[in-house]
Amino acid sequence: MLTVGHVSCTEFDGFDKGYKELPSIPKMSTKVNLSRNALTDLPARGFKDLSSCTGLYLSYNDIFSIHVRAFIGLVNLEILDISHNVITILENNVFAPLSKCIELDAAGNNISAIEDNAWEGLANVETVHLRSNRLSVLKSNMFSKLESCLTLDVSDNGVTSIADKVFNGLGSLTTLSLHHNMITHLQADAFVHLVQCKDLFLGENPIQTIAENAFRGLNNVRNVGLYDNEMTVLTPYIFAHLTSWTKVELHPNKLTKIEANAFTGMTALYTLGLFNNEINQIERNAFFDAKNLWHMDLGSNSLTKLTAGMFVGLSGLSSLYINNNNIESVEPETFDDLQSLRVILLQGNLLDTLDSRLFMNTPRQPLILGLSEPSSNVLWNCQTLCWLKQEENDNTIEWSSSQNNPASPECSGSTTWESFSCNPGETHLFCQRHFKHTETDFVFKQVLSQRNKKKLFL
Repeated sequence: MLTVGHVSCTEFDGFDKGYKELPSIPKMSTKVNLSRNALTDLPARGFKDLSSCTGLYLSYNDIFSIHVRAFIGLVNLEILDISHNVITILENNVFAPLSKCIELDAAGNNISAIEDNAWEGLANVETVHLRSNRLSVLKSNMFSKLESCLTLDVSDNGVTSIADKVFNGLGSLTTLSLHHNMITHLQADAFVHLVQCKDLFLGENPIQTIAENAFRGLNNVRNVGLYDNEMTVLTPYIFAHLTSWTKVELHPNKLTKIEANAFTGMTALYTLGLFNNEINQIERNAFFDAKNLWHMDLGSNSLTKLTAGMFVGLSGLSSLYINNNNIESVEPETFDDLQSLRVILLQGNLLDTLDSRLFMNTPRQPLILGLSEPSSNVLWNCQTLCWLKQEENDNTIEWSSSQNNPASPECSGSTTWESFSCNPGETHLFCQRHFKHTETDFVFKQVLSQRNKKKLFL
């Protein structure tokens, strides 16, 4: 018996005891752990006297059968863990007595069927884990009884298709995980009922096509994982309904082309990962509306040139990675729309230099990283970095050194970063030379520190 303050509780520890059938459990037990035993079935009324139990743990047994009346008596149960057994079906009303249950873990079984009324009684459940089962098809209204569910994990199931109205009734859901399945197509209105969803994970599927209105209804989604799929083209308005998305991961896919208006409507987008694709064409206005995008990674693609209009709409972009492409030319006015640009990573392309006149129409000269330079040192014409010096003087940034690298830029000539100063209002001087960057020499990151400063790592 454990006593904490005025609260008494009993924990029954039956972990790894070799039980082949349910043992005798004290009636006052509040937590019952029967994990890692040899139980094969849960008989009717096996827990009928455990009205005080709030947590029942049955993982890593050999349970293949649960009697429909197995959980009668567990009127105060909040957590049920039946994960990592060999259960194949969730039958009607099997959870009916569990009206206070808030977490159900049925991951790692062989569940291939869920009967229509299996969720009866789970009106208050908030978390349901179904990962690593065998649910190949998600049927209409499959989860409609889980009206209070906040997190639903159906990853690693071999799901091939999502029927109409699968997520009907899940109006409270905030996190949905469908990653590591076999989904090839997202149809229109696939997620229309998920009006409160904030995190959607669709990575590691072979998704090839997405219907124009597939994401309609997801007005509150902020993070989406579409990494490691097989999409080849981002078509117009494909993300038009995702006005709250802040982070989108589209790496690695098989993307070759981003069409005009592909990101139209995504006004809240903050980070965009497009690296490790095969992108060779980005149409004008592809990123139109993404005015708050701060960081975009287009590294390891197949771009051969940067063209005017490619970055229209990206007025808030601060960090642009285009490393490891095949870029050999940059058209005039390419960077005109990048009014907030501070760093460009160009390592691993076919460019030796970058004409500073390309930045005639931007407020500042950005840090240009990765161009060929005979010198083995990382040297800067610091007069081009007055905007960065001003931020340091205003105490809005701090420098953090990494091993073998300085804690601030090293200036060319006799000037030092600590000693040079800019004239008031001087924000736009052009480079007299270019800069060298290698992955081991120089890494630039910008994050928020605990003091809400920008931290720059060289």
